[in-house]
Order: sequence, then structure tokens, then C-alpha cells
Amino acid sequence: MLYGTAAFSLQAIFRHRYELSVSCLLLLWLAAAFGATKLHTRFRIILLVTVMAYQAVYIVWRIFFTLPLHAGLLSMVCGLALISAELLGAWQSTVLSLFSLKKYQPPRVIWPRDVPLPRVDILVLTYNEPINLLRKTLVACKNMDYPEKLLHICLCDDGARPEAWALCDELGVCYIARKERSFAKAGNLNHALAQNTGAFFALFDADMIPKPNFLKETIGYFSDPNVGFVQTPQVFYSPDPFQFNLKFYDRIPNEQDFFMREIQESRARYNAVLHVGTNAVFRRKAVDAIGGIPTGTITEDIATGLLIQAKGYTSVFVNKILAVGLAVDRFSDLIQQRERWCRGHIQVSKKWNVLKMPGLRFRQRLIYFNELIYWLFGVQKMIYILCPLLYLICGLTILNATPCSLLMLWLPTFAGLVLSFRSFRHQNRKIMWSHIYEAAMAPYLAAAFLTEWLIGKPVPFHVTPKERTAKRAAFSWHMALPHIVLSALTVLGWAITFWRIQSGGCSGTVLQAIVINAVWSVYNMIAIVAGILLCLEQPHLRATERIPGRAAVLLRAAGRTEPISCSLLDLSETGVRLECDTVNLQKSDRVQIDFPYATGVRATVVRRKVWENRSDEMALRFTELSEKQYAGIIRCLTQWSNGYFHPEAPSDLETSRVPSYTLQRNAE
Repeated sequence: MLYGTAAFSLQAIFRHRYELSVSCLLLLWLAAAFGATKLHTRFRIILLVTVMAYQAVYIVWRIFFTLPLHAGLLSMVCGLALISAELLGAWQSTVLSLFSLKKYQPPRVIWPRDVPLPRVDILVLTYNEPINLLRKTLVACKNMDYPEKLLHICLCDDGARPEAWALCDELGVCYIARKERSFAKAGNLNHALAQNTGAFFALFDADMIPKPNFLKETIGYFSDPNVGFVQTPQVFYSPDPFQFNLKFYDRIPNEQDFFMREIQESRARYNAVLHVGTNAVFRRKAVDAIGGIPTGTITEDIATGLLIQAKGYTSVFVNKILAVGLAVDRFSDLIQQRERWCRGHIQVSKKWNVLKMPGLRFRQRLIYFNELIYWLFGVQKMIYILCPLLYLICGLTILNATPCSLLMLWLPTFAGLVLSFRSFRHQNRKIMWSHIYEAAMAPYLAAAFLTEWLIGKPVPFHVTPKERTAKRAAFSWHMALPHIVLSALTVLGWAITFWRIQSGGCSGTVLQAIVINAVWSVYNMIAIVAGILLCLEQPHLRATERIPGRAAVLLRAAGRTEPISCSLLDLSETGVRLECDTVNLQKSDRVQIDFPYATGVRATVVRRKVWENRSDEMALRFTELSEKQYAGIIRCLTQWSNGYFHPEAPSDLETSRVPSYTLQRNAE
């Protein structure tokens, strides 16, 4: 913090012994309340009320007692900015905690057996994605456990590519293209809906491959005529830039998992599920009631869900991994994606004011308003990064307080926020990683928010690139520039601080202020350095992602009468890695492999490792795949993949053959 008054000494501690005793008691109470949440979740409300009370006292103290009223206009403006950032943080943490108090667990609903199953249109939206990626998604759609005559699969190609049409003709699925491409994805979807008549439609991005049980787990909820759409989480089977470029891989969750798996679940309890543009099933009647997919924004998905809920329809969130897709490859692409989301939220809020929109309940308004406020995190984080630097470099006073008062008021509040967050046992987010995520994106998202809010200049819709390959690492200087500047300013602040201390011109009060701001800047510097490292794009050598699996497969080699039992380690649509007992196979040898759902698959050995006192490990590339074999491989991939962070798979060949829950009987 930044202050410029009373000294911090043993005499000051003695004078404030009563206040410090109160602070210690508050910390002990927080610890006791947090411990109680370990015994039962109902005690969370006690912890939450305590933290809210601490926050209220702290904010009042900050507003009325710590503003640098006599330090000049610039200090006053910066002081107000810092208080605004803290108010924003208090609002966000309170809303998150309140809406996370009770867990959302909707009962699993199966379509009534005495009611014929409905026809479902499967719409896969594409513009310029690779054909091999589209093939994987379309085959996965065909693999769904649903009566074939009731599935109508369509590739909605806004690129109008002949090769995409040829792929659809090969696979026997519908191909839809339009001559003009107005309104981007929303226009593409509206055009596709005009060509289809199903009572329900499922929506997938080009890289999202559904599991066979996708419709089995979602269509049953529509037996309630008031359900407008069912949303499932976006889960990724490839690493995001934080996992890949920072080389943490599957030791940390995907950056989006916290929202997709936990925030969405909290929103669902109040019928405020955010439609994320894919992995969802809609009632056609509900979409028609809002006049089709809304246009005029670059995030039509948010507006679609919002308008359906405002019409009185219910939204359901099924928190199961029912489709998996590719994460953004590069940090620059991730920033471009988040800038689009940020601008889109602002565009939606300007066109449909959630605070005044008819049909929404108070809690829905609050959640959607909070969603808009969230995108101020870039501005908020930049304030937190710049404030200590302004003091270290310029000596600018932004907060007028003593160390004792900070110890008494700020420390219990901060500790309460940390304990409150931990009490909800968030599996997909840690406080330090939140700091890194936000600081890494802050310079770009702050500029995007302010530009869209103040100017609102139209920006074109860009499809997020997927499945890129790169043989060498490359450093993105233009993306790293803001973080390089911030790191240089931080080092400059440290140098000036060192010089001031060495020159002996620092009194006790100034020295204390320097220490506090130096520690603050070190905390920020950790995230700034991570932002720079993110711009070092690591090589992407694999054209296709491997999915870990634990299944028994049979290997048939020339010259052997009996098949060899092997354990599958990982699998892609182009090859497999196996572990077997010692076998006399060499590079380029040809074999046949029996997988669950795909037998007689021809492959060539491309690499073999022999471990001492262990089995051989072999990498094999598929040489020929029939249409049926390819469909079987895709079924294995989708069935085994539960995302990059939590890979799960059946344990052997028999358990890999999970009985398909088909709905053929109901369709008859």
C-alpha cells in the first residue's frame, strides 16, 4: 500500500495494542469459521457473513479515512482508481460466494419411454477449419447413440469450400452453404435453421467432437416443455497456452475450466446459464420465439441464451464431459479470442440492458450484470500493477494510512477472502494462478474494454485458429511488449528505491512504505514474467493430439500364430502408442491391431524402445483405415477423453466396450 504518515515502531505497536489485539481475534475467528466449513458446508454462511462484514468495514475505512486529500490532484485521482479497483474486487468475490453457497445438482432425466423420440438436427458450424478436423467431428456426430433415422447431421460451411462439400458427400451428411456471409456465425446458423425442421437442434463448433452419449444425457430434459436449451461444458483435450508454453502441461487445469465447470454450475441454479456457442441442444420453438439467433454482436451465443431466458424458458446445465475440443494453440490467438468475448459482452449489454430487460428475475439480472463487470478485470489488474510503481518511481502517495491500520483492517479482510475462496474447494482455480491469468491478459483486455465501451468501433469476427503446427519455438515480441515495459518499470522502481535507501534519505515512515510497495511489486512481477514467458510459443510438432487410454489391445504380427496382448498408452486418429511384452519387431514392420470398436487396423512400427526389465514401448502409425475402422477409432477417442487435465479411460478391453445405451426401442 502507499502511505505517508505515522511511523511504524515498537512504540506505535504499544500504542495500538488494543487494535492489534482485535485484529488477532478477528483472524482467530476467521480460522475457526474456516475450520467449521471442513466439518459441514452449512457453516460456509457463517464464514461468508464474517468476510462480508470485514469487507464493509474495510471499504468504509478506505473511502473516508485513507484518500490522499492533500497530496495533489494526481494522487487523488490515483487514490480513487485504487479504491474503485478494490470495490470491484469486493463485489466480484461477494457475488461469487453468494451464488456458490448451494450446489446445483439437477436430477438426470431420460426421455419418457412411452413417448416417441424426437428428430434432432446436428449443426456443425465451420468457416475455414481443416478438413481432417471436420471429418473427426462429423464422424463423432454419426457415432452418437441415437436412432439414425432421427439424426439429421449438417455441416454449415460459411466458407463454401468444394472440399467440405466432397467430405459431406463421402460421409453421407447434409452440406449447407450460403452465397453471402453477413452476420458471421449468427448469420450462418440462421441460414442453416431455415433449411431444417427438427423440433430440436444440437450445436457444435468445428473442433468439438461429441461423445456417443451426448444426446442420451441431454435430450431427456426437453420432456419438460419449459426447457429452452441444455448447455454442457466446453472441455479441451489439448493444452492451452498457459499449460503448454509455461510447460505445466496437465499439472494445472485449463484456464477456462473454472468458468465452464464451476461458475456455470452456480449460474444454473438461478436459470442464468451462459450459452457458450457450442455443445448445447436447443428447442427450436424457443429460438423461434426470440426471432432466431440474434445478430448485431460478435457474441451471438450470449445474447441467444439471455433472450431465451427472458422469454420465460428454463436453461439446464449438465455438468458432464459430453464433448471435447481443441484449446487455443497460441497466446496471441487466446488474447484475440478474449478480446472478442470482452467486446461482445459490452455489445450485448448496450443492445439488451439486463437491468431493464423485461422477463428477467432479480438474480438473473444480477448474474448477467456481474458477467459484464467481470470484464473490467483488465483495468482492475492494471491499477494494481501500476500503483506500487507510481510510488517507487515517482514517490506518489495514493493511500494515506499507517502500517498498524493496514495490519488491523486490510490483513483480516484479505485473509477472509482467501479462506472464503478455499472453503468452496474450487478444484479448477488457485488464487496465485488467477493472479497470473489476469495479469497476463490485463494490458490487452483493459484496452479492449475501454475501446469498446467508450468508442464502440465495429470489429470483424475472426475464427479462432486451431490445429496449427510449428517446428521451432518463436517469440512474439509484439505480444510481449506490454509486459516487457511493465517489467522494465518494475526494475526501474527497484533501482530508484535502492538508490534512495543507499543515499540515506529515507525516514522510518518512508522506509516502511518502500518495503510494502516493493513486496507488492515483487508479487506483480511474478505474473509479469509469466506473461513474457507465455509469448515464447513452444513448438507444436504433432498434427493430431494424442488421447491417453488404458485399454487392452491385440497385436498381430507376421510370423506369429498367436496375437500379442498389449496395453494401450495413448491414441490419435493417425497412430497409437503401445506397451507390450518383449517382441521381436523392428522399425517399419507391419502389423494389425484389434481395438475396441475397430479390428484389423493396419499399422507400421515407427519407433520402438526397449526398457531394461520392462516391456517394449512402440509407436505405430496407421497405414490404412476403412470408414468403419476410422469411426471405431473416433469412438474410442471420444469415449476415453475427459479433457487434458483429467484423462480417464476404461481399464481393459472388456471394460472399454461400455454397453451402448441406445434409444432404438423408444423410436419404434
